[in-house]
Amino acid sequence: MKNNLKVKACSLFLFVAMWIFLMPNSIFAEKNVIAEWNFNRDNSTGSISEGDLIIKDASGNNNDLIMQTYTGGHLTNDKNAEKWEDYLKFSDESTNGKGSIEFSGVAKDKGADFITVNEAPINSEIFRDGYTIEILYYLPKDWTNNDKWMGILARQVADTKNVKTMDEPQLGSTSIAVSNCKEVQYLTANADDSHMMDSSVWSIAMDKGGQWYHVAITCDNEGNIKSYLNGAESFRNYDSTDKGAMKGIFADSNDGRFRVGSSWWKEGFQTLDKFLNGNIQTIKISRGALDKSKWIIPNPEKLAGDFGSNKEFSLENKNNYNFVFLPDTQNTIKFKKDVMNKAIEGLIKDADKGNIKAVSHLGDIVEDYDSKEQFEDSKNIFYKLADSKIKTMIIPGNHDYLPEAGFGYDNKAFYLNPNNRPRDLFYKEYYGKDSEFLEKANYVVNDSPSGRSSYMKVRAGSYEYLIIGLSWYDLGRDREWFENLLKNNKENPTIIVSHNIVDCSDTEPSSVEFSGVGEEIWKIIKKYDQVFMTVSGHYHGAGNKIYMNDNKKPVLTVLADYQFSYNGGNGFFKYAEFDEDANKIFLKTYSPYAATLSEGEKTFFDVNYMMGKGNDDVISLNFNERFDFAKKFERENNADDKKDDRIEIPWTEIKDNAEIITDNSKENLQDNLFIRSHHEKTYPVKVTSILTENNKETKNEIKKDDEKDYKNHWAEEFISKVLDKNLMDLYNGKFYPNRKSTRMELVKALAKMQNVNPKDYSEEVFKDMDKNSDENGYVIWANKKGIIYGYEDNEFKPNREITREEVAAIINRYFEKFGIERKEFKKIEFKDKSKISDWAKDEVEKAVSRGLFEGRDDGNFAPKDYITRAEISRVIVNLLS
Repeated sequence: MKNNLKVKACSLFLFVAMWIFLMPNSIFAEKNVIAEWNFNRDNSTGSISEGDLIIKDASGNNNDLIMQTYTGGHLTNDKNAEKWEDYLKFSDESTNGKGSIEFSGVAKDKGADFITVNEAPINSEIFRDGYTIEILYYLPKDWTNNDKWMGILARQVADTKNVKTMDEPQLGSTSIAVSNCKEVQYLTANADDSHMMDSSVWSIAMDKGGQWYHVAITCDNEGNIKSYLNGAESFRNYDSTDKGAMKGIFADSNDGRFRVGSSWWKEGFQTLDKFLNGNIQTIKISRGALDKSKWIIPNPEKLAGDFGSNKEFSLENKNNYNFVFLPDTQNTIKFKKDVMNKAIEGLIKDADKGNIKAVSHLGDIVEDYDSKEQFEDSKNIFYKLADSKIKTMIIPGNHDYLPEAGFGYDNKAFYLNPNNRPRDLFYKEYYGKDSEFLEKANYVVNDSPSGRSSYMKVRAGSYEYLIIGLSWYDLGRDREWFENLLKNNKENPTIIVSHNIVDCSDTEPSSVEFSGVGEEIWKIIKKYDQVFMTVSGHYHGAGNKIYMNDNKKPVLTVLADYQFSYNGGNGFFKYAEFDEDANKIFLKTYSPYAATLSEGEKTFFDVNYMMGKGNDDVISLNFNERFDFAKKFERENNADDKKDDRIEIPWTEIKDNAEIITDNSKENLQDNLFIRSHHEKTYPVKVTSILTENNKETKNEIKKDDEKDYKNHWAEEFISKVLDKNLMDLYNGKFYPNRKSTRMELVKALAKMQNVNPKDYSEEVFKDMDKNSDENGYVIWANKKGIIYGYEDNEFKPNREITREEVAAIINRYFEKFGIERKEFKKIEFKDKSKISDWAKDEVEKAVSRGLFEGRDDGNFAPKDYITRAEISRVIVNLLS
């Protein structure tokens, strides 16, 4: 009997197991999950090389993705038309160790993407009860402005006429794309195609390249749409004005397929717009607005890394003083005015504690120049500063007034025209010379021709500072006024604030350079030694750079703009804390708003101090020497005695790959590097320096062995050789072997190796090069030889840092153009070969096999690392050998 029971039990078990095995997967699919695509080898069939890769639907609902191929901007069935691995490849990069697919984005008219198979049930799904779309996306370090508006996910329509309520039907009936500011933009038509969104849904910005982001778009059964990035909710969501107006997603009955990795613009003869640049690990689409606990990653904040510190606000030294700058407040004023109100109240409360001497806005007070309501809200907040004892100046940005009709905001013909007439509806009323604000802030002088540029003088420490606020659109009208102000105040250390002076790099927000407007301002201020600092906003990011003026004096330029961050900036202001005793300026990013929140109220993004490059930097400035022109006053000391808790670190303890502060001609580098003990994590600070032609050493004077800054460096032999041959320059008598090299330094060395006379090349090819300079001559020679090229904006960007894989490509072209004979060595396999860009794989392999380039000691090539001056010296010696 017992044996019979055992036999029956085993038979039943086998029957159930067989039944489970044979039944469709969809029966056991998670109830709410419609499709889940994991972009890795284990979850795919077919191959990229054959153009027939299929990404299986892990939900079991049979919504598989199939690879599509393109040539000439259109779909092709010719799977031999291209080498598809140039456009798609499997990558080890992932958050879970299972890998992802990298989309190269290298070509606009050829490549590959994915689309749901024709019979996929999701093609007709309209999500009437709401939905959640999740994407794990890796933003690459080499993201550039050319990648703006690339598509991640879209839903197609057979014809643009088939969807009536999509704002841009060329994209399809729904679109998730990456904007020019690296925000995720979401547009869609509702299930019934009956209500057009009056504004897109935006995420906060993906500030850092080279990291993963979790994107979530949710829509509830009332049609309210929200966007999240690494767990941070956007402040620009979509609340349906009519109940249920934006329910669901429209499905074209003729073609409701979902497409991944491209942006279409189906208009006329054009189909394809561009391909995605970056990696996708997972896309998951579910019914209903899922709670965060049910997301792919329930705690996506961890992807944001080390975000900031909740240290209490304090001075570095008891006698320090602060200048505070308010960048681009328009989104907080429009969407989160309570955040800005608490931030301003907190700033005022900290006035004594932080010895805050002055505050200046950087423009874009409001979002909409024609909204009296927004200006009234700004009045209720910013007038509190005028009522306080802190000297305050408010300047306009491009959102506070408009150019004349027919002129773009970046049109030089407009902003340099002395007769222009911007459309100013409310700025002057609230902040102009006859405003109530200036009645209170009567220390601000607004006597410029435009009525929008102004200045104030502020006593702080040993000096009386002059802070000049320039109206961007009025440079032409106010130029003479501005120059006269500088001519008549040469004893005042001067800070220039304007909405637009420096722009951040496309890939590295902490790296900045002059914008077109900034170049015009620089032409003026570089002649006046008293100008030592500029601060501006407009461009989302934060960073700084030192330029040298006509008299070889350093001018610090600072960018601060957090408008696309959490809560539209979360009340983050830029604090410049001046330390005359230590000869430092501490640049900090602090939110008086976040500091008002209790630990229980704070989200991951509500930190007091934002950390990292561009946000927490230390600049060396010898006040006595830089301000040798200035009238000095008896030192003002702060009565609040604070302990200086800096810990000095000797230069010998800084590793080879540490990023260093710019050279200061009178100070030693070790004086520029330290850790502050109150920080949770210390970030090395980098400020690049542009040296004018006059400031460079006219010859390489080799110092005694015991004075060389490269003595006992691993590259000492190579550095000595390039200096002996005058192929590279010293700066203020130093080589700085660990500093990142620039495009100009490499080109100049290659030109000198060919004994180029730069005077023989005086054409004007690149708009950012002085055609009469030697540097221009070297660049034109290299350009004519086909060794280097410029950028699409017709600039060469000579001072831009250069990656190791970029150097490999340039030296290969040099090698081949001059027919250099070199025995090729065996091929070397690098551990990180998958990280080499597709376009650079052959270049790196050739450069290494020719003996021109070496890998790193750890077996990696580090293709996207910026090359150092020491490494460049070795490459040059290899070319000479």
